[in-house]
Amino acid sequence: MWIRALAKGMGVLKALYFVRWRYEGKSIEEAFGLVGVSKYNTYIWQERWSEHGYDGIIPRFAKGKPPSLPKRRSWT
Repeated sequence: MWIRALAKGMGVLKALYFVRWRYEGKSIEEAFGLVGVSKYNTYIWQERWSEHGYDGIIPRFAKGKPPSLPKRRSWT
């Protein structure tokens, strides 16, 4: 669980740096080069920041399918 929280925090930090550089006048190309993520992601961040502010840039991890483990066998 802590790995997911760390990844989430790093994603938010990168997005905040991107937003900061955009406010400072850097182009999208300059900003995504500095942050080190794809141009596609930065367009998503910019759109979400414009629409929702800070809440919009918080990563949304899909829960996915829960792991299927076999039922525990009794060996006695």
